[in-house]
Amino acid sequence: MSLPLFYLFAKVIALIAATLITISDKMMSGDTVIPVLAFSCFFLLDYLFMSRKKPSKTIVLIANALSLALIFVTGVNSYIYIMLFTVIEMIEYITEGKYFYHLAGILVAIFLFILSPKPIDIVLSVILCAFLIFARIVFSILENTRETLRESRKEIATQKEKINNLVAYTKTVKETAALEERSRFSVRIHDQLGHGISGSILLLEAAKLNIKTNPEQAEKCIETATENLRSGVDSIRMSLRQERPDVKSVGIAEIREILDKYKAEYNFDTILSIEGDTDVIPFIVWNCIRDNLIESMTNTLKHSQADKFSLKITIMNKLVRVEYSDNGKQGGKFTKGMGLTAIEERTEQANGKCLFLQRDDGFHTVNLFKL
Repeated sequence: MSLPLFYLFAKVIALIAATLITISDKMMSGDTVIPVLAFSCFFLLDYLFMSRKKPSKTIVLIANALSLALIFVTGVNSYIYIMLFTVIEMIEYITEGKYFYHLAGILVAIFLFILSPKPIDIVLSVILCAFLIFARIVFSILENTRETLRESRKEIATQKEKINNLVAYTKTVKETAALEERSRFSVRIHDQLGHGISGSILLLEAAKLNIKTNPEQAEKCIETATENLRSGVDSIRMSLRQERPDVKSVGIAEIREILDKYKAEYNFDTILSIEGDTDVIPFIVWNCIRDNLIESMTNTLKHSQADKFSLKITIMNKLVRVEYSDNGKQGGKFTKGMGLTAIEERTEQANGKCLFLQRDDGFHTVNLFKL
């Protein structure tokens, strides 16, 4: 219920109370029936305009002014409650919340002094006003809360849009970097090999022409072309070795990407710890670590209530120790499912050993690889 509708509800209740008081005093007559019907029409007018998407404050103020005029014309003190609510509502619309309590208190006191109601009516009026003001405060708090929620939703939508834009930008940057790398590499291959091959083709064609008339010159051309091709192949091999990243860089980059992905998608606190020289870890072990990491994090998401996952790689003289651990809650003994069995088989294929440990601080998977 909105604040305007609450005012209307309060005025309807006041009208019903005034009518019942009039009936109990056996004062019901044509002089009182007409005001009751008039008030009902004014309140219906209020409701019709409040139900619109953009209610007109002017129309509501006119209806309330007519209600006040009717009260003073009839001179019936039973309508004092309607008068109180009507005055307070008009102050609400006119001041828009500024100096509301000051003006409401002054005007209500003036009207009570002019109408000179009975003591019981004064007490009830004070109680009703206090209740109405309390309701207004509650509605103001609710409206502020709604506004805060609306602003929060807008901010969340804005942040989501920014995240989507950043993701798209990151993807574009990666694709652009890959294209630039391919372009740079193709130019390098062309510069180092293209000219050599073109020159070698010309030498071989010259050798073909001179092979009968000048065999010595043809032989020199063939030797030069062979040397150029051999030099070009060596240059290509050197370029490939320079361009190809080492196993260590690829392995660590893949692992960091997996951990960052899970952290972003599932709000996990991921930790990577590496001790020792990673250059000695062979390619097959890096692949095993990567696949076991994906399987371990998937199991953590499915079977535990963890919010932290850590991967620790320790390289010793003749041994590589890899530990995957989470801080999930453990209950009872665990059984090896397809995920743990796959980790165990994958580790054995890489000439390693696999251990599963369930402790109070979480679940731990340990891989040991010989160097």
